[in-house]
Amino acid sequence: MNPPRVFVIVLNWNGLEHLPACLASLKRQSHPAFTTLLVDNGSTDGSVDWARREHPRVEVLRLEKNLGFAEGNNRGIRLAMGRGAEHVILLNNDTECDPEFVAALVSAADADPAIGACAPKLLFFDARSVLNGVGTEVTMIGCGGDRGMGERDEGRYDSVEEVFGISGGACLLRCGALRRVGLFEPGYFIFLEDIDISWRMRLAGYRVVAVPAAVAYHKFNATMGKFSARRIYLNEKNRIRNVLKNHSMRTLRAVLPRMLRYDARLVADILSRGGPGALSRAMVYPRAYAWNLARLPGLVALRLRARRFRAVSDEQMLRFITPVYGQSPRITPDYPVHDAALYARSSSRPSRIAMGEGDASSLGPGWANLHAVPSGGKARRLSTDAWFYLPRTPGAAESLEVSFLGCPVKPLSGWLFANGERIGTFSLDRDERRVETHPLPPGGAAEDIWECRIATSEGWRPDDHFGNGDYRLLGPSVTAIRIAAGAASR
Repeated sequence: MNPPRVFVIVLNWNGLEHLPACLASLKRQSHPAFTTLLVDNGSTDGSVDWARREHPRVEVLRLEKNLGFAEGNNRGIRLAMGRGAEHVILLNNDTECDPEFVAALVSAADADPAIGACAPKLLFFDARSVLNGVGTEVTMIGCGGDRGMGERDEGRYDSVEEVFGISGGACLLRCGALRRVGLFEPGYFIFLEDIDISWRMRLAGYRVVAVPAAVAYHKFNATMGKFSARRIYLNEKNRIRNVLKNHSMRTLRAVLPRMLRYDARLVADILSRGGPGALSRAMVYPRAYAWNLARLPGLVALRLRARRFRAVSDEQMLRFITPVYGQSPRITPDYPVHDAALYARSSSRPSRIAMGEGDASSLGPGWANLHAVPSGGKARRLSTDAWFYLPRTPGAAESLEVSFLGCPVKPLSGWLFANGERIGTFSLDRDERRVETHPLPPGGAAEDIWECRIATSEGWRPDDHFGNGDYRLLGPSVTAIRIAAGAASR
């Protein structure tokens, strides 16, 4: 049989610096028959001229202005469907694909016509042993998150299995399913439109599966936590719309009061903390609700349309929604995540890590956002496992010194590791400040690098104690880490 017609749609907006790696990786694909379509969202950086010159076989759809992620991709999808495409693969311009990427996605989709979408394995572009995600998750109030975000790629997500949804940055969508549930909603512009289309796929009875054999590398935004008010607004208005549009009325009656309380608490917290721009950040939430209220007639029409194609019960749908009423329980890194290979290439290897100051080139997976320390300075909470990297002086006797701050609700204990070897333990009371110093082993897997890990025996979830919608599993906090000369122990 002839292979199915496949279009790979690369959405681009002023991404000339990213396109060479992305388009070169598509030229190396093993799949024998697909069309690469570059959809350009009104770029002004010469992207289109470069692509036409360097990749003449890549088709280009040039849009006059930036229509956003949702409608920009829609334009490419409509073109592909008009040309008889069976599958479209959406790909961010800041990605690079393994040679089997397209083939693995298409093979998985062809194995079952009930599959409406496939999610590949995304790894960080620079730290290629760390997951950007394998599919997406969503909570009851619409907070989306990438499955496995920021975790080391150690095989936990290597099975083909059903997930809630796809990430729009890299995915396969079946055109037949899109004809049934519709394309991206243009009013979203950007953010969470992939959660919405995944939700609709599942409501229509289509399966969404993770395909870890399809691997791509993504230049994840390392300053993700430093959102502007506009970026938060776009995310929040779309989150609210997803909930209002896609939950059944029975579920919505239970969810909406809790979502309103959660968002009111966020506004109160922002205002209580104050600082520059606090009022504008707090006003994001009323504005997001107002945007949705102003569009209620259109929302009702979309709910009625979804009722016609809905094929699953509430019970079936809720199996794929994370049953929490707050943010995703994933720890999303707000720093440039490193692994050993990336750290080995780094030109900056300070022997001391001060959280929020000297941590930009030294932290691996597992660290949560910064928080203030009552006595001054900043600390990072960690998950139950967190990695970091420090320079090693071959042949020298050295010790690891970690400045801990206990969690506010319970005692915690755990272990310290260096280059795979356990070097010590720690035990912290509530809010206790303690410096742990342990000798480092004489040898190591890397001649000039210490790859260290802090492991906590059991974590704590802030929502269990404060009811704040924070379901992340956290360990203690750390204010600073350093390499000390000599082999002294505490």
